[in-house]
Amino acid sequence: MRSLGYRIIDMIVEHITTLNAQPGIAPTDRAAMEAALREPIPDAPSSMDTIIAQFERDIIGNLYRKGHPRDFAFVPNPNNYISVLADTLARGFNIFGG
Repeated sequence: MRSLGYRIIDMIVEHITTLNAQPGIAPTDRAAMEAALREPIPDAPSSMDTIIAQFERDIIGNLYRKGHPRDFAFVPNPNNYISVLADTLARGFNIFGG
Protein backbone atom coordinates (compact mmCIF):
# COMPACT_ATOMS: atom_id res chain seq x y z
CA MET A 1 0.00 0.00 0.00
CA ARG A 2 2.77 2.40 0.91
CA SER A 3 4.62 2.13 -2.40
CA LEU A 4 1.39 2.54 -4.36
CA GLY A 5 0.42 5.56 -2.26
CA TYR A 6 3.84 7.15 -2.78
CA ARG A 7 3.62 6.46 -6.49
CA ILE A 8 0.27 8.23 -6.76
CA ILE A 9 1.42 11.19 -4.63
CA ASP A 10 4.52 11.41 -6.85
CA MET A 11 2.25 11.50 -9.93
CA ILE A 12 0.26 14.37 -8.41
CA VAL A 13 3.41 16.30 -7.46
CA GLU A 14 4.85 15.76 -10.96
CA HIS A 15 1.59 17.01 -12.49
CA ILE A 16 1.49 20.15 -10.34
CA THR A 17 5.18 21.02 -10.64
CA THR A 18 5.25 20.59 -14.43
CA LEU A 19 1.88 22.18 -15.17
CA ASN A 20 3.46 25.17 -16.95
CA ALA A 21 5.20 22.84 -19.42
CA GLN A 22 2.07 20.79 -20.16
CA PRO A 23 -0.47 21.76 -22.80
CA GLY A 24 -3.53 23.53 -21.42
CA ILE A 25 -5.80 21.31 -23.47
CA ALA A 26 -4.88 18.02 -25.06
CA PRO A 27 -6.64 17.85 -28.42
CA THR A 28 -8.83 14.77 -28.65
CA ASP A 29 -12.32 13.86 -29.69
CA ARG A 30 -15.08 11.62 -28.44
CA ALA A 31 -14.33 8.84 -30.94
CA ALA A 32 -10.72 8.66 -29.79
CA MET A 33 -11.77 8.58 -26.13
CA GLU A 34 -14.40 5.91 -26.84
CA ALA A 35 -11.77 3.80 -28.61
CA ALA A 36 -9.36 4.20 -25.70
CA LEU A 37 -11.80 3.63 -22.85
CA ARG A 38 -14.64 1.40 -24.07
CA GLU A 39 -13.86 -2.16 -23.19
CA PRO A 40 -15.74 -5.12 -21.79
CA ILE A 41 -15.94 -5.63 -18.06
CA PRO A 42 -12.81 -7.59 -17.12
CA ASP A 43 -13.11 -11.24 -16.11
CA ALA A 44 -10.04 -11.05 -13.87
CA PRO A 45 -8.30 -8.39 -11.80
CA SER A 46 -5.84 -6.04 -13.47
CA SER A 47 -2.52 -5.04 -11.97
CA MET A 48 -2.25 -1.55 -10.52
CA ASP A 49 0.64 -0.91 -12.92
CA THR A 50 -1.72 -1.55 -15.84
CA ILE A 51 -4.47 0.62 -14.35
CA ILE A 52 -2.12 3.51 -13.55
CA ALA A 53 -0.54 3.34 -17.02
CA GLN A 54 -4.00 3.50 -18.62
CA PHE A 55 -4.99 6.37 -16.32
CA GLU A 56 -1.84 8.34 -17.22
CA ARG A 57 -2.16 7.66 -20.95
CA ASP A 58 -5.91 7.88 -21.54
CA ILE A 59 -7.16 10.19 -18.79
CA ILE A 60 -4.31 12.49 -17.76
CA GLY A 61 -2.97 12.50 -21.31
CA ASN A 62 -6.27 13.94 -22.56
CA LEU A 63 -7.03 16.23 -19.66
CA TYR A 64 -8.38 19.76 -19.88
CA ARG A 65 -6.07 21.38 -17.33
CA LYS A 66 -8.35 24.03 -15.87
CA GLY A 67 -5.65 25.08 -13.38
CA HIS A 68 -3.19 25.76 -16.21
CA PRO A 69 -1.62 29.24 -16.05
CA ARG A 70 -2.44 29.94 -19.73
CA ASP A 71 -6.09 28.95 -19.46
CA PHE A 72 -8.37 31.95 -19.15
CA ALA A 73 -11.45 30.43 -20.79
CA PHE A 74 -12.94 28.85 -17.69
CA VAL A 75 -12.43 30.18 -14.18
CA PRO A 76 -13.28 27.55 -11.56
CA ASN A 77 -11.92 27.33 -8.07
CA PRO A 78 -8.46 25.91 -8.86
CA ASN A 79 -7.13 22.96 -6.95
CA ASN A 80 -4.07 23.20 -4.75
CA TYR A 81 -1.79 20.65 -3.17
CA ILE A 82 -2.97 21.28 0.40
CA SER A 83 -6.56 20.46 -0.57
CA VAL A 84 -5.32 17.26 -2.25
CA LEU A 85 -3.62 16.24 1.01
CA ALA A 86 -6.72 17.15 3.03
CA ASP A 87 -8.92 15.06 0.72
CA THR A 88 -6.42 12.21 1.00
CA LEU A 89 -6.58 12.34 4.80
CA ALA A 90 -10.38 12.45 4.83
CA ARG A 91 -10.70 9.55 2.39
CA GLY A 92 -7.89 7.54 3.95
CA PHE A 93 -9.45 7.64 7.40
CA ASN A 94 -12.99 7.19 6.03
CA ILE A 95 -14.23 10.27 7.85
CA PHE A 96 -17.98 10.74 7.64
CA GLY A 97 -18.98 14.37 7.86
CA GLY A 98 -22.72 14.07 7.35
